[in-house]
Amino acid sequence: MEPAERLEQDAIAQTQAGWARLAHRMAMLLLLLCPAWWSAHALDDFLTFANGLKATNPNIEATDDNFRPWQLSGVLPGRHMLHIYHAWIGANTFAASGKTSAYDPQFHAGYLKTPLFDSAARPLETLLSVVNLGGFTSLAHSAEGQGVLVGLVVLLTPFLISQSARWAGMARAASITAGILALGVMSLTAWRESLRLGAIDRLAGAPLVLAHLGLLLHYHRHPSPLALFGLTLTTTMCWLFDPLLTLVSLPVQLWIYLRTGMKHGGGWHTGLLLACSIGLLLNISYLISWHKYWWIRVSPRWENAFFPKGIVQSLLNDPNWGEPWETMLGFWLLALGLMGGLTARTSGRRLQSAVFSLALGGVLALYALGQAFLELGRWETGSLLPAILLASCVPAGGFLAGLPLRGRKKRPEFFIDEAVAYPRAPRSWWTRVSALLALIVLGGMAAWQPALAPGLLARLLAIPSMRTPLSTGECSCIAFFASIKPSKGRVLWEMVPSDDERNWALILPEWTGHSMVGGLDRVPRIEHMQSGLFDGILAGRPLREWTPESFLAYCRTYQIAWVAVRSEAAVAWIAGINGLSMVFEGNPQKNVPKVYALPGNGENVALVGTARLVSADSGQLIFADVVPSRGQVVLSFHYQTGLVASPARVEVERELDYRDPIPLIRLRMDEPATRLQLRWLPP
Repeated sequence: MEPAERLEQDAIAQTQAGWARLAHRMAMLLLLLCPAWWSAHALDDFLTFANGLKATNPNIEATDDNFRPWQLSGVLPGRHMLHIYHAWIGANTFAASGKTSAYDPQFHAGYLKTPLFDSAARPLETLLSVVNLGGFTSLAHSAEGQGVLVGLVVLLTPFLISQSARWAGMARAASITAGILALGVMSLTAWRESLRLGAIDRLAGAPLVLAHLGLLLHYHRHPSPLALFGLTLTTTMCWLFDPLLTLVSLPVQLWIYLRTGMKHGGGWHTGLLLACSIGLLLNISYLISWHKYWWIRVSPRWENAFFPKGIVQSLLNDPNWGEPWETMLGFWLLALGLMGGLTARTSGRRLQSAVFSLALGGVLALYALGQAFLELGRWETGSLLPAILLASCVPAGGFLAGLPLRGRKKRPEFFIDEAVAYPRAPRSWWTRVSALLALIVLGGMAAWQPALAPGLLARLLAIPSMRTPLSTGECSCIAFFASIKPSKGRVLWEMVPSDDERNWALILPEWTGHSMVGGLDRVPRIEHMQSGLFDGILAGRPLREWTPESFLAYCRTYQIAWVAVRSEAAVAWIAGINGLSMVFEGNPQKNVPKVYALPGNGENVALVGTARLVSADSGQLIFADVVPSRGQVVLSFHYQTGLVASPARVEVERELDYRDPIPLIRLRMDEPATRLQLRWLPP
């Protein structure tokens, strides 16, 4: 070939490559328009909620005119409010002591807020600490941060899925197709319900893990400081958002290293080790907390732990599916992902095929284990359905993007794989049969379920609201507690199944100043919560097994002044106890509790001796007029190793209680103290 011809061909190739890059960037911008619209709507809901928190007056009177601040804030669905609350506590604790765990006395007579209890609060807690430069923050700012985090997860999910395919060396057409499929997954009920209920750690974890695997392949082909920076960032984010999926992906990462490492020198290995180590070290405080406080999780019930169920049956019967057409579309996408892995292997892309097929298989295996071993479901393996579908998008995108050009030796630049210089044409019978089956199944679904196309289009154009207003009854209940002096005792708040949808009681301590037993989470995930009232079950026993005397003794132990019940069984049982008076008549069917007052519980928070609570927050407990009885004072608060008293002459010990797996606080002191401070110093 003459030099002039070679130069001309090089110029044509560069021009085609430039147009392909431009087309890819324009397609990516168009792909992000819909998620940007969703992000703006979600962020607006969280900002409205935060503005309501800023406007709320905790000493508000029960008049209709004063309902406006609470009505403005409304309530967020699922566990979003729990994440906001725990991130607020965690960020302030980190600002005060540099620790990520805290002792919170506002709920359940004192419990440990750790990353193990509420893992989805870790990203928001980190964001607040970074933005405030380690300073203190407010609950409203925490709500704003949650809105920003949700918006970023929505916006970056299709981008990360698309880029993971591109980083892995797949064609630009395959990258855009994977992003479009990810957008379709985001339109399904499984993904939207996970977002609405607050599972942002799992929703962000799947795209981040896939992006990390793609960057590992990119670093193999193009080692550079920029690739190392990307690996450091994705390693940090993977461990921060979803350690469980990150652990599942470790065998895939090790397999990539063993397949590619032998082709590189020492500098390549050193850079990779540094990138992965830095990302792990940046999360070391959270991982240490997991190691320290694993024991606070409720012990598994091994007699009910095993329930064998096939993975296909589990997927078909998964309650997270929405309409029937969504189930069919999800299985179609999963089948495309499996076919894409096999097709990529036969066309010379064995490394890509193995990586994403192993990733999809790992998520499916974890899902199957979560269905077979019910106790593994406590790690929220039931929310893996969106992760399975997102993991299918990359191989499915490669399969669909290559169908129009199967068998052609010369392809447009937009359809050329970067990782394979001379791709082999896969077996024609396999690709043609699989393509025909995919089209037949898709056409059959559209014919059998006419709502498929209109439903998918409607989902793409709008996203459900993330905030619902408080009803008049709920506002009246809040105003009732706000009108009562907080120091008279705690509120025993019954948790019911509807709290999975909206748990507005979580912000009652902030709005009214009252401490609570209950109201934090519907499921007792840690030992400290075992003493609460959950759907008619008090401290692990149905209410019908309690006598009025034992119930009143329980209330004296935890300084209960008011009982708020919402289930039919609890309302009927409480109404039969003499001495309790109804002070607020709510409507349990509309999520508004009936509130009963207990007589005789004053400001004394000590079971032995006397003590008056002055203030309680995540940093310290302050008591006044502490008078011992026979040299000791037993407080109605949970004990935790690391509690230190001031003055130093007071010794802090544990007081065992047969009703509670967590002991209470016992103070050893020889003489009264006008003022006493308890601080928790994490060991």
